[in-house]
Amino acid sequence: MYADSTYQLPPVEKGSYNTFMPWTMYAGMKEEDLGAIYAYLMTLQPISNKVEKFTPVK
Repeated sequence: MYADSTYQLPPVEKGSYNTFMPWTMYAGMKEEDLGAIYAYLMTLQPISNKVEKFTPVK
């Protein structure tokens, strides 16, 4: 599965955990494409960001 305008997030049932990372979209990518994403991300300046543990849907 690749990122495109038709992609819809799967529903998250009450009490389930949700993730912001679309893992399934990256699973089918070629190593070359993943390397290009990595190279781009390495050009960005780091920022301070509070990372919170997953919380269940309410």
